[in-house]
Amino acid sequence: MTIEIDRARVSGTAANELSAEVAGILEAFRPYRAEFRDGLSIRIGWGPFVLRRDANDVYTVVAPQYDERPIDGVTDDLTLALRTLVGQTLVLSRAGITEPVPTSFDQDLIIANRAKGAARWALARTEPRPHDSGWYIDVYPTPPGSEALAPSEMTRYPAAQLLQMKKHAVRALFLPPGVAAVVSDDGVEVIFREGDFSILAQGPL
Repeated sequence: MTIEIDRARVSGTAANELSAEVAGILEAFRPYRAEFRDGLSIRIGWGPFVLRRDANDVYTVVAPQYDERPIDGVTDDLTLALRTLVGQTLVLSRAGITEPVPTSFDQDLIIANRAKGAARWALARTEPRPHDSGWYIDVYPTPPGSEALAPSEMTRYPAAQLLQMKKHAVRALFLPPGVAAVVSDDGVEVIFREGDFSILAQGPL
């Protein structure tokens, strides 16, 4: 898809079902026309969308290659970036969250080692810090009497690595502290408030 913004051509590519989302991303650059240059970046969701200059006044929107380890490249296929954004937006909408707390794709989260490969995860969050999303992930249900783990029983990962471990978990990452989720390979199963266990949404989402 290509649009014109004050004599500049801006293009973006993704799976066909994401055409409306591609159009939205392209239009998001319109207010920044006076700043157009190679590498101009705007953050929407958990990561940036970036202009790549292909020729004079000809640009392509690219995004980080989220499925690479480490993430040190970009791709002009926006499918993964947009599917992640759509999933995060859906979870917030269904749960009625009007004040989301963002997580950046390169912020850390902590995963209990016993959760790796488990069918279901429990996601809970404390207040985030600059390089720490505040997210803690454990197996669900948590085995009785084993809630407190030693540091050696947990591992830090960048948030984007969830895409290789349990991809639907990234959809829950904009939930605020105090709101938890249970995630499986099918999607986000349930979202609830930790204080009173009231259910905000049920899935899979």
